[in-house]
Amino acid sequence: MPDAPVVDLKISVRRQILSEAKSIGADEFTLSVYPASTPIYMELAKNGVLADLIGTGAIVKTAFCGPCFGAGDTPANNAFSIRHSTRNFPNREGSKVQKGQVASVALMDARSIAATAANKGYLTAATDLDVEYKGQKYFFDKSIYDKRVYNGVGKADASVEVKFGPNIKDWPEMVALTDNLLLKVASVINDPVTTTDELIPSVETSSYRSNPLGLAEFTLSRKRPGICRTCESNSGSREGA
Repeated sequence: MPDAPVVDLKISVRRQILSEAKSIGADEFTLSVYPASTPIYMELAKNGVLADLIGTGAIVKTAFCGPCFGAGDTPANNAFSIRHSTRNFPNREGSKVQKGQVASVALMDARSIAATAANKGYLTAATDLDVEYKGQKYFFDKSIYDKRVYNGVGKADASVEVKFGPNIKDWPEMVALTDNLLLKVASVINDPVTTTDELIPSVETSSYRSNPLGLAEFTLSRKRPGICRTCESNSGSREGA
């Protein structure tokens, strides 16, 4: 509900823990904070949490698909990363596996990550700190979206032309599925397949995020290089791959 107070349990508790330590230190350890949305980012600026975090040496980023996608905060070669989101897939929390740069990763709760930051990077459980955790009230302000996002649901403006960049493509024409399908197998993969293997999220593919056919060229390419060409040759056309 708009303007209803809720408890923000992640970023605010970091402020509480780090306020005692004053600094995350000047060594190799770094702390990055990603607010989950622009309204959350604005609320952190209003209630002072943002300034407190930056004052400790933490780096506060904007809300975007970054660290888990491989577009930011890729750990250093053979580094150790602690986070409370995603997993350690190649090109996400670690660099390309063939270059030997996959980082080790541990998943931890937000309070323990803050405790570790307060302890200058030494793994520390939040239960080891003498801190009274207080719920930080958060007020959602949707005015940001009202000012920047056009809500065209049920009232589309047909006179406005949708602008497409050079690499923004519409979905290809797709025919309806029939009751029966005859398919030719292009590859058999017996080992586990993750979403990263399917579309390989990385800087390499991010430019195709609005190009369905361009992105599809990377499908399973880590598991089976050339599989898209095989599918195209089997179908006789790119559209049928």
